[in-house]
Amino acid sequence: MDLCKELAPGEIPLYVEVCPVSDALPNECFINVTNQIKKKGGDIQHGWNITGLPSIFLEAAFHAVWISPSGSCIDIAPKASDPFDIRQILFLPDKKRIYQGRQVNNVMKPLRDDRIIREYIEVNGKIFDARNRGKLTDQRKVVVTDEIRRLSLQGEELMKKMMQLIGPNSPCPCWSGRKNKKCCKIGYSF
Repeated sequence: MDLCKELAPGEIPLYVEVCPVSDALPNECFINVTNQIKKKGGDIQHGWNITGLPSIFLEAAFHAVWISPSGSCIDIAPKASDPFDIRQILFLPDKKRIYQGRQVNNVMKPLRDDRIIREYIEVNGKIFDARNRGKLTDQRKVVVTDEIRRLSLQGEELMKKMMQLIGPNSPCPCWSGRKNKKCCKIGYSF
């Protein structure tokens, strides 16, 4: 709730059903919602998709959902990779921010004081900066430079180290609410 208060004071997060539209582009919520409104009516709701790793960090990604003509909020944008088959997202409406053609960096908040987590968040910020230098950037056409490659590898190594912080009795990273050892068994060996 602290993260939500920082991002959109006075707004309340809600769970939104994930129901990708068949002709939607992966990870392109703003384009997909705009196209859906043209076809079916309704409206767009800007806000934040709240995710993260339990006991490690929270992450808020600027996002948009479709408000159907009947008033239902639906996440219609398919995810490029969804290993957990997510059926709903935690979405924080943000009535003060709208998409203006430029990517917005994710907001990450560590859930514990750890050097590896801080480094991971810093590297992600550098990757965002490298991908979004200069004029408006179409994320589907970003050229992967040596700098982005190097930072991405560094981020992957830090993620591996963070996953080792998730022990058997930690909350499972899939957000099921179960202990890791009784669920996905991620981050450590038995």
